[in-house]
Amino acid sequence: MNPSLDQSNIELRTFTKPDIDSLNKLLNDAGSHGHRDWPDKISDLRSMLEFPRVQPHKNLVLAHLKNNVIGYAIVEIEKNIGRSVVGFTSNSSDSATLGKLLDWGTKRARQETPIAHIATLDHESRVETILKNNYWKHVRKYLRLETSTRSS
Repeated sequence: MNPSLDQSNIELRTFTKPDIDSLNKLLNDAGSHGHRDWPDKISDLRSMLEFPRVQPHKNLVLAHLKNNVIGYAIVEIEKNIGRSVVGFTSNSSDSATLGKLLDWGTKRARQETPIAHIATLDHESRVETILKNNYWKHVRKYLRLETSTRSS
């Protein structure tokens, strides 16, 4: 990210289908983050966004700075268990971008469910700091076991 760009002009816009290339690039540049393993290929990303539960036209925004997509936030609503999962990241070095994305995600989640959940990975200390500064509470730590299949 070019540090000379003025971060105060960040605009959040609802995702539209032509944004797929920019979102895919952002996700690939961002690497692993949050609760979801995002696909690498655009075709797989398009398929994921077409799941009925996702509804990107309502539940996904992109953070734009000038003509660059620098972040996203998504809300995945799980009404059957009364929660929404909020995911977000930014390649901007400015914490205000993450703050705007967090605000949008929590407001959108609040419209649908009483509980919002945000997952962070061990290397996302900047996100955890922003969450704590916004009075989020750490409620539990999930451990994930990854296995590989071995050839016999």
